[in-house]
Amino acid sequence: MYTNTVTNQRYKNVITLSVMVLLTAVVLLFYFFTKNYDKHTNNKNVTDTHISQYVQPQEINLSGFDDGLGHPTDRVIKTIKNQTHTIDTFNHDINGDGTIDKITRTHIDEETAHFYDEYKIELNINGEFHNITPDDFRTINGADCALQLLHFTFSPKFHIKKISRPWRDTWVTPTLATKTEFAIYKNKLQITTSQPLTNICDVAELF
Repeated sequence: MYTNTVTNQRYKNVITLSVMVLLTAVVLLFYFFTKNYDKHTNNKNVTDTHISQYVQPQEINLSGFDDGLGHPTDRVIKTIKNQTHTIDTFNHDINGDGTIDKITRTHIDEETAHFYDEYKIELNINGEFHNITPDDFRTINGADCALQLLHFTFSPKFHIKKISRPWRDTWVTPTLATKTEFAIYKNKLQITTSQPLTNICDVAELF
C-alpha cells in the first residue's frame, strides 16, 4: 500500500513537471515569435544598401549640380517609405588642423519632380565629431528651377556659398536671390557676407 502511494506521488510529480516544462516552452516560443515579428514590422519600410565600391563619375551628385564636394568616400542607400535616401560621406580637413573632418550629403528622392540634398558638417576635435552645421543647410529643387543651392570650396581656404530665393509663395515666378557665404572661425561655421543679387527662377545660373 505504501509503495503504491509513493509510486502514484512520483507519477503525479512527473506529470506536473512535464506540464510546467511544456508551458515554459510555449511561453518562450511565443516571446521570441512576437519579438521577431515586431522587429520585422518596425523595419519593413527600411532597406539599406551599403555601396563601398567606386561610384561612377556621372553618379557623384545625383542632383545634377556640382556642389564642389567631389568624389564621395562612401555611399549608403536607404529606402524609407518609398523615398530613396542616398547618403554620401566626404572626408576633408576643413579647418586646417591636420585632422580629417566629415561632410555628409543626403540626397532625398521623393519619386516626384521635387528633390533635395541635406548637408551635415562635422569637425574632428580630439577624435570626436562635432556638428557645426547651420540651420537650413539643404537644397530646394523644383521641377523647373532650383530655389536654393550650396557650393563648397576647399582651396585656398574652406568656405561655402549658398544662393537662395523665397519659394513658399511660388516655385516658378522669379524672386530676389540672396548670396550668403560661410567660413570657419574658431571651429564654428559663420556667415562672412550676405548680399542680394537679382530676380531669378533658377539660382543655379548664378554660380
